[in-house]
Amino acid sequence: MRISDNDFYTNVKKACIAIGIPRGFSEDSARSVYYAFEQGINYLENLLFALNSFSQNSSSIYETEQALKGTFVSARNNFPLSSVYAAPLAGELAVLNKNKIGKYSKNETIQLLNVDFPSIVIYEILRLSKYVDNKHGFEWSLNNGEEIKGQCCGGRIILIKGTYNNILSKRNCLIIVKNIRYTNISEIPERLDKPFKGINVNSTTWNKITEYSNRLLVESSDDSRLKGAGAGVIDRD
Repeated sequence: MRISDNDFYTNVKKACIAIGIPRGFSEDSARSVYYAFEQGINYLENLLFALNSFSQNSSSIYETEQALKGTFVSARNNFPLSSVYAAPLAGELAVLNKNKIGKYSKNETIQLLNVDFPSIVIYEILRLSKYVDNKHGFEWSLNNGEEIKGQCCGGRIILIKGTYNNILSKRNCLIIVKNIRYTNISEIPERLDKPFKGINVNSTTWNKITEYSNRLLVESSDDSRLKGAGAGVIDRD
């Protein structure tokens, strides 16, 4: 089914907020899944699975102190790390770390242990890479690169090992993200160019996303309006 750009972004963002993902992280998730669509990559179903997992308490937030040091681990023992919760901060830390290249003996890395849907982290890195100059990029691998490894630079992606279907099918993996600097223009990965023809998604997946989004709706009543629901008597928007 065809979805307008605005409806797509708004519904995905609201769905994330509805299950308890912080607003800023929810906005990042919506931007990233939209950007992936522009590149011909559809991981909306994996995002839905991650939302289901977090909503049902089957995945966990991260340990904040360790995360800020670059290692993301589940705050609950024996539970996978929630990708939809962890990906935005992990991506931001990776971008910040690119400024440290050359100042230390080894490149800074971000690690996410036992992350439930690694595709969500990878495509968050993809979107953020377009805000970094073309001399810098991000190399990432799943489970130490045994099966899947790639790079993102300037909003572009290249797979060194594995396929896009491999990325989408992986669950509960170790992800390592390393900042890299390109010393030669020929090293920069070529853009994955696929025609973008608008948002076309599976209707079942979209309906479930909408169900989450609708949780934010507040039934109108005199009491709810007194508490701030709705536009009020004068709507200046």
